Amino acid sequence: MGDSRQVRHFTLDRRELLLIENAHDQQLSCESGELWITQDGDRRDVILPAGQSWRIDRHGPLVLSAFKPSVATLVHPEPGRTAGVPRREGAAALLARIRRWRFPVLASFPSTLLR
Repeated sequence: MGDSRQVRHFTLDRRELLLIENAHDQQLSCESGELWITQDGDRRDVILPAGQSWRIDRHGPLVLSAFKPSVATLVHPEPGRTAGVPRREGAAALLARIRRWRFPVLASFPSTLLR
């Protein structure tokens, strides 16, 4: 019997941001590059180098950024379940949300780098 888990692959340019909604319990892997992960309300930030994976252990939106051009994979561990969908659109809303989180480093990202 085959593996029916849904897998999503995506690429990020340097300093590009993605918003992933509803990714709780999914596995995020960095295939190449280096990723930075944060979630609203979570004091932890995760740095994910190439070849490493991280299980998303919280509910709510997740923000993913690349320190350098990167390839990432998101997998839902349960067969037949849909993996989260990364969104690039809505950069202005994402930037406003980040600024509310009061992360000075992220607040300095020019919105032109957000796709």
